[in-house]
Amino acid sequence: MTTFFRENLKAREMGVYVRFQKPGRQRRQREVSAAQFEPRLINPQVERLFRQLVAHETQPIRQVCINFWI
Repeated sequence: MTTFFRENLKAREMGVYVRFQKPGRQRRQREVSAAQFEPRLINPQVERLFRQLVAHETQPIRQVCINFWI
C-alpha cells in the first residue's frame, strides 16, 4: 500500500489466491467500483475474499497471494 501511495497508483481490481496443502488452487477476485489505494477501504475487501476462500476448507494453507491490478 505504501508503494501505491508513493507512486500515486490506484487499484482497480484485486485478487486473492490460496494454495492448500493438497494440489490445487482457489482464487477470488473483485473489481472495485472506484480506483483506490487507501488501506481502510482495501483491507476489508481483501479479508472478505480470503474468508470466502477458506470458509469450508479443512486442509492447511500452504500459500496466500494478494494481487492488485491498476
